[in-house]
Amino acid sequence: HEPNKPQFLIRPKYTALIPSLQSMSEAGIRGGFRELRRREVQRIENHQALERTSSCAPKEIHSLYSDVLALQEISPPASAWELICSLTSLIADQWGEIIGFRDPGTGELASMTLLLRAKKCTNMVLNLTSRKWRSTGLPAWTILNSILSAKSHGDDFFDLNGANSPYRGDDKHSYGAE
Repeated sequence: HEPNKPQFLIRPKYTALIPSLQSMSEAGIRGGFRELRRREVQRIENHQALERTSSCAPKEIHSLYSDVLALQEISPPASAWELICSLTSLIADQWGEIIGFRDPGTGELASMTLLLRAKKCTNMVLNLTSRKWRSTGLPAWTILNSILSAKSHGDDFFDLNGANSPYRGDDKHSYGAE
């Protein structure tokens, strides 16, 4: 906290980071995606009319979170509700944003990311997509929109967070992360 004292930088080891966003075009960001992710984005752009939203109630997020965990036969921890409320209060205090898409037929939350920002870095804290929309390309579309939002806010880095297992790490690196 003292400018004349030595400074240090902590770089997490188990993460998936897209650097240099400000020097990348949208085409460059898309080009960093693996071919499969680019096809998924193209599929959702060509075939779905989704309503983008930045407003998601904690109850909706908790329901979608529970649904995603159920795919892995996991129950949400007892603290999940309080944590989701805390995260949405950070969004309300302008520490980030929610990028979400609603099912055009039902209005239900189909996919969302909860992003927190600080020091020119956007962190993807939550990334959820309903069962119905998992194979449509919407997960890749939501992440692309999240990365583009980080760029539009002037951030230099997009951190997908949590690349600490081969499966999840590989998925997050498929979006062009280091």
